[in-house]
Amino acid sequence: MSRKVRIIKIKNVYGKLAGLKCSDVLIMLRPISYLADLNPEDGALVGIGSISNKILIYPGGVGSTVGSYIIYGLKVNDKKPVALLVKYVDIVTLVGSILADIPLYIIEDWDSIISLTNNSPVWIGHGCIGDEVIRIEG
Repeated sequence: MSRKVRIIKIKNVYGKLAGLKCSDVLIMLRPISYLADLNPEDGALVGIGSISNKILIYPGGVGSTVGSYIIYGLKVNDKKPVALLVKYVDIVTLVGSILADIPLYIIEDWDSIISLTNNSPVWIGHGCIGDEVIRIEG
């Protein structure tokens, strides 16, 4: 089985990483409803698992402004991800990342994410993120 490797350009929206950070990468091809999908106490996405200390890639967030406080709850409970990488920035995700001090980036080539995952709705691999690119292996 061959491993796929993608190097994808990203654009910083909020926060900075202190150098290169490597961790597991969790990719979801659907938006996240923070209130319905995310438990801030254990850092788990319903039916998927923990996002704590992972690089989370997804299209963006949906739902009401309470979602910002759900994201903030990840910080309060020490369960926050390394970074959030999104296809589009919505105000709930932006405010939540600021409150929780989670770096937020825009993926500049979403089609590369889709081709890496083979259209699987949830995909887990490994990656390293800097301030301008993410290298994803899977």
